[in-house]
Amino acid sequence: MAMAKRNVVAMAIAFAVVLILAVVIGLTVAKFMAAKHPPFPIDVVCMWVDGSDRKWNTDLRTHFYADFKLHNKCGLVHSKLREPEEVPPGTKDELYYNCMSIAKFMPWVRTYFLVTARPHKPWWWPPSGKIGSMRMQLIHHDEIFDDPSILPVFNSSHIHHYLTNIPGLAERFVLYDDDFFVGQPMKPNHFFTDDGMKAVVRLYPVDISALQEGNWKTLCQNTISVAKDTFLHGAHPMFPEHVGYPMFKTALRHITHVIRKPHLASLHRFRSDNDIVSQYLAIMLMWRMGMTVAPPHTFVFGFIKVHSKLRAKDVFPRPPHQFCLNDRITKDDIEYLEKMVK
Repeated sequence: MAMAKRNVVAMAIAFAVVLILAVVIGLTVAKFMAAKHPPFPIDVVCMWVDGSDRKWNTDLRTHFYADFKLHNKCGLVHSKLREPEEVPPGTKDELYYNCMSIAKFMPWVRTYFLVTARPHKPWWWPPSGKIGSMRMQLIHHDEIFDDPSILPVFNSSHIHHYLTNIPGLAERFVLYDDDFFVGQPMKPNHFFTDDGMKAVVRLYPVDISALQEGNWKTLCQNTISVAKDTFLHGAHPMFPEHVGYPMFKTALRHITHVIRKPHLASLHRFRSDNDIVSQYLAIMLMWRMGMTVAPPHTFVFGFIKVHSKLRAKDVFPRPPHQFCLNDRITKDDIEYLEKMVK
């Protein structure tokens, strides 16, 4: 009888051990799988135009000079007044490395949506419609603008207004500029918490007086003014780090279709002194609604100022998790990025 009891106890202990091991292994596997495949889809959205396209350049000059007569502060950013030299067709551009770095270091991304002017298409666009496991989809402006008759539009602030009209766009996505890059492996929970309820964003208090006078400062002032009038309620304005912006589609849509809708008539083909930064406003709204958390301090973000002569390899001996080269890609930068994405 004693022997039988001992056998029963031994079997119970063995069963408990096996059960605990199964739970531990299951949780480990689930965590590993979640790192590769989040429980909810996460997309990437990036905006770009082919600066080497002759028709685009002709349209830009024609519309710019016409618009400049109507409001002479137009286009002080992202216009022919501050365009880099024309890009020869077939050249590896910064968008190429943006996309390749995301495909390499964020293989869990579902779809990379590239928003561009028709009929623009990058020279390296994959015929298979995929890079690795990441689906690639071109979205032209006329597919998302409520009124395509106002096209062409050269104002990124205007185009941001319609991003939530992208067909099939996930509720959670990361908004990139074409000069943003990913330099180290990034997990889904580096952008959204595991339960998907909060975006992971590094925010900093804004000091408008520290910004250089010009169009960008005006945009930031307008953005803060709208935030103060609608939802800040006395809180100090906060802007996100200038890298990939994790966004909730519903938050961005609330900004563009509810808060900003009364100002829709003031949107122009080119930047103007009436514009706001929709993605900053959306992230501030998310922050005030308790929908953001700060990333770990171990996350390294990098930024090189516009027209800086500094080289990426000197500023970032090791590529940061995310960084921005700010419209100033050089031969040295190409070598740096080429090595990074190999």
